[in-house]
Amino acid sequence: MEKTCDLYRVVMTISSKGYIDIDTVSDKEKKDNIKCAKLICRATLGKGIHNALHIRDLSLIWGVDSPKVKDIVQLARHHGERILSDTHGYWYAENTDEVKRFIASMEKQALTRKLTIECILNAPTE
Repeated sequence: MEKTCDLYRVVMTISSKGYIDIDTVSDKEKKDNIKCAKLICRATLGKGIHNALHIRDLSLIWGVDSPKVKDIVQLARHHGERILSDTHGYWYAENTDEVKRFIASMEKQALTRKLTIECILNAPTE
């Protein structure tokens, strides 16, 4: 029988950047935390946008704050989980059209942020 994941331990060892701080946990702990994050997401999130769960709902279900929900999802994503998101919440990709829409949205956000950074860097100083 598979060992139950300790969500609290996973949450506490994930840094605010969405990955496990290499200096603070062992290789075994990293592997365990990645496995647990993936299992937690698989057990909670459904397939398709029609099954999206809002971050507020995941926060209540998992018993953690919204930033930690994002960290757990990001960790799972960085290790092969096709978890998508938008204003509806988080869900597993049901088809390639959903993936394409998600990627297009992420690319647009990245371009907008890059432009904002450039504008701020090039703005005259007082």
